[in-house]
Amino acid sequence: MPNYLELVYNPNKFFSDAKKEKIGFLAPLAFVLASAILSTASAASFADLYARAVVELVVSQGVPAEQAQAVYTITYYSTVITPFIFSFIIWLVFSAILHGISAVFGGKGKFSTTLKFLGFCFLPSIVLFPLSFKIAIDTAAIISVQGFQGLSNESIKIAGASLSTLTLGWQFILWSFAIKHARELEFGKALTTAAIPAAIYLAMTWYSVITLLQ
Repeated sequence: MPNYLELVYNPNKFFSDAKKEKIGFLAPLAFVLASAILSTASAASFADLYARAVVELVVSQGVPAEQAQAVYTITYYSTVITPFIFSFIIWLVFSAILHGISAVFGGKGKFSTTLKFLGFCFLPSIVLFPLSFKIAIDTAAIISVQGFQGLSNESIKIAGASLSTLTLGWQFILWSFAIKHARELEFGKALTTAAIPAAIYLAMTWYSVITLLQ
């Protein structure tokens, strides 16, 4: 069995051992599930205030009270449930993207292996959860004062983007070693494979913040 602590200090050896031992889906699925649950917990911390803010907004625009209650219910549950579902979508989408890009560099191996190894790359989201939760609590506090407009708060947007950058940086390292072993690539090619979606995601993250600040 691979030493899971090596994901932190020696991911190259971890994924090498995981490949040799033909690790199953249970462990990576547990990583994704843990990340999904923690993301839901963060969202739940401000879901009520966010839903109330949305109701205030739609009521101010002339939506009847009875319809506003439906808006609250939909907004609340979608805010809580979406992060959970999104975690699994992200897992599948990024696995497919990295698997496809690696094929251009001559990658070999099954998609199932790529999917398994990418599951372990949710570790940064789990470890950095306290920071994510702190941002969620701060968001809730701002929404309680500013209402719906609080979501556009400059400090919250910058904090969220900074945390996303930190998480992505760590995931980029894990992706590189995961793809190296899952697709039997030289490290340089694996690094390039991981860098392409990481760079695009990073650009999109900060573009939204810069657009807000202009």
